[in-house]
Amino acid sequence: MFEAFDKAQKVSFAIPLGTKAHETASISSQSIYCPDQNTDKAQLVYLNSLAVYAVNYYLEILGFETEPERSSSQDKLTLKFFSPADLSVKNIGVLECIPVTNETEYCEIPSEVWSNRIGYVIVKLSPSLAEAVILGFTKTPSAQVGLDELLSVDDLIDYLTDLSEGATINIG
Repeated sequence: MFEAFDKAQKVSFAIPLGTKAHETASISSQSIYCPDQNTDKAQLVYLNSLAVYAVNYYLEILGFETEPERSSSQDKLTLKFFSPADLSVKNIGVLECIPVTNETEYCEIPSEVWSNRIGYVIVKLSPSLAEAVILGFTKTPSAQVGLDELLSVDDLIDYLTDLSEGATINIG
């Protein structure tokens, strides 16, 4: 399940995206669809939902308690106007889950999610959407973040552990 993704040998974490992940993504994307609305928004919500599912799965494996029901990405009204991909981690804060594709060398973090986040987790989705790979994260938002600039998943674990233990950390 672990794989290296660049020359620096950063560790990433692969997660299979099965029926449950796609059912959740489908429900989220259908909840915002209107006949006169652009289907690009529905596709974005679908991909965001898969990214949130993958990060939630990963954090639960590590023993972090998540609260997806408290996340804006689960709120149908919010999804009609915005496209958040947030995940609430109990007693720690909110992570934004940013999906990217195989061709991507950088990710874009929408300015609408530049506040009230403890970090931004980058998730590469396979072309078939059968697998998600958590590539790493960044603590601070930026219009564009190079994938080669990401902190590793190991750093994410340490960061969340420090936050859960009450360490003082500058998040940007």
